[in-house]
Amino acid sequence: MSRFESLSRRWGGAVCALGALALLSPLAAMAKSNTPVGFGYQVTGGGNNATVYEVSTAEQLEKALCDPNKLSTDKRVCKDTTPKIIKITGIIDYNAPELRQMKTEGGCYYSDEKVCTAKGVPAAKWDRLVATTASYNGHCEGHTGVSVTYNLLGLKPLAVGSNTTLMGVGKNSGIKGRGLIIRSAKNVIVRNLSITDINERVVFAGDGISIEDSDGVWIDQNRFTRIGRQWLATHLGKTTHITISNNDFDGTSDTGQNCDGDHYYGLLLDGANESITMIGNWFHNFRGRTPKIFPPKADGALPIVHLVNNYFQSGSWHALDAHQPARVLVEGNYFDNVDTPIIKRAKASDTGYLFAPLVTVKEQCQGLLGRVCTANVIKGANPKPSTLPVNEACTFDMTVLDIMKKTVAASAGGDVKPYPAKNVPRRVMAEAGPQDWVR
Repeated sequence: MSRFESLSRRWGGAVCALGALALLSPLAAMAKSNTPVGFGYQVTGGGNNATVYEVSTAEQLEKALCDPNKLSTDKRVCKDTTPKIIKITGIIDYNAPELRQMKTEGGCYYSDEKVCTAKGVPAAKWDRLVATTASYNGHCEGHTGVSVTYNLLGLKPLAVGSNTTLMGVGKNSGIKGRGLIIRSAKNVIVRNLSITDINERVVFAGDGISIEDSDGVWIDQNRFTRIGRQWLATHLGKTTHITISNNDFDGTSDTGQNCDGDHYYGLLLDGANESITMIGNWFHNFRGRTPKIFPPKADGALPIVHLVNNYFQSGSWHALDAHQPARVLVEGNYFDNVDTPIIKRAKASDTGYLFAPLVTVKEQCQGLLGRVCTANVIKGANPKPSTLPVNEACTFDMTVLDIMKKTVAASAGGDVKPYPAKNVPRRVMAEAGPQDWVR
């Protein structure tokens, strides 16, 4: 038994030993790889016969992304399926005076006002919410009213169509002030971009990337930071054959919901029939929803999420939050100073199905999946009174292994084998986020 497997069951030094998949091939080093692993392993984006566009301005980007005649009326769906590779050089800044569309509306403070006041954080740095945005009027109840100025472009993401590769050239390229939406699309790659500064501290005013009712998406080597709402979200419909790999999700903030310097909203995965692999990502300075898996509670809608070899660092509340009917396999991850690595719902009927045991159970994994288990590392956790202790939060739900095995077999691939969790911090910090070799 390894040193990590023999650690105590206390949150301060616990190890979750986890099952993995049958028929798995070894995981090659993620660095300098142009091929996705996991459920999105067949995604090719523009492919070898695509038209290549090199862009450095907003006008060039929008023209390359989608034929205007194939853009939906609300500009959220691109029906242009022509294979294309779009390379962004430098930062396209939609917060620049000549591009931004500023608006001031009624709203409220959305940070915990009592907590922030006690910490001496000035109100100018508190999170705010636009009360008239979409259906969020009721969210201001009990909060102090205030006017909110924000960039409308945060609510107007750029639509990405099928058979598209959108990538940054080197590690200093990306988009500020505006996100992306992949809706009703297939075979899309988004790589090597910094997606940042989308209405920071203004809740419900834009996400980094939204994936809706789409199949075959690879989100790789990107950096997300200073975004008022989610870094990444899947919304309704199916979101199948998705790989989210090697991204830097940086929650560093001037304030945060509790004025603790950590971003709260993280990732929201709420589509039906999801099959998502999250591998090699670096989540740091976050407060919660990393990720939150909140699918529709419909019969037959079985979201499958595989969390493997991710580095969760400095979380002031929870990382994973899964609701029924989600099935989540959590293995080979490193939780470093995360208050509550896995949160569980107060009602058992609300909690998703997790395979995340505290100790190595080689017999179960070997018997069902044909391979031994791999351990997570949990270091320095200190769960809040409202959350369950580690021995109740980390569970052995065999239905997860069973459905994972069937899903992998049905897709005839997408297998992933984790490397030891003890190597995760060094490797992930070196490889996550935009890289100069991606060009």
